[in-house]
This record gives sequence, C-alpha cells and structure tokens, in this order.
Amino acid sequence: MVYAASSSESSGIESMKDSVLPKLDSVNRKVDDMRSSVESDPENITDIIIKMAVPALAGMVLSKVLEIAWKKTTKDDTVPSGTNTSSSLLNAMAFASISGALAALISRLSTKGSKALVNHRQAKRLAKAK
Repeated sequence: MVYAASSSESSGIESMKDSVLPKLDSVNRKVDDMRSSVESDPENITDIIIKMAVPALAGMVLSKVLEIAWKKTTKDDTVPSGTNTSSSLLNAMAFASISGALAALISRLSTKGSKALVNHRQAKRLAKAK
C-alpha cells in the first residue's frame, strides 16, 4: 500500500520547515560563536589553577605568620577566636581588625599578582606560537 501525502499535508510540512530552519540556523550560529570564543581564549587549566591557588596559599601563609606574630608580641599561647572566652574583648577585636585588614591587602595583591603571572605566561605562549 502506497501512501500519498495530500497537498494540504505537504503545505503544512513546508510551512513548518520554513519556520524551523531559520531558528536552527540561528542556534547553529550561536554555537559557532561560542566555539570560536572558547578556542580563541588563551587560558588553560594551569592558568586557572594558578589564579585560584596563589591567593589561597597567600591567605594560608598570612594566617600562620599572623598567628606566630600575635603569640610572640602578646606573650600569649592562644590566638583570640569566637570560641575562646579566656581572651579579652579588646584583644579579640584587635586581632580581628589586624587580620581582616592584612587579609584584604594580601588577597588583593595576590590576586593581582596571579593575574599578572598568568598574563605573562599567555604572552609567552602566544609569542612561541608565532
């Protein structure tokens, strides 16, 4: 048995095709644009790790240095914290303000430094590729 499409069915398919194809072309262009932007991005996984690890390590080092400096200057073996009730409120506020200010400074500097390092690495890679 052969099935023949009527003219009304074929015109319905034609009109659907005419409305769907431009939408698919639009999606295809967007995917191509996204692919080209990803391929043109010089950042690789090592660069991403550097930009995350450098500020994190700088924060950890600052924390330890600040803890050691606090213990040496106050001659107290404990660092003020929210759970430590033996330290005075003034000591806790002083430690919090000093550590907050230094953490903000180190975070800002290490983030700028890691971005500069990544930019330098990318420039070297691009120069090698040419």
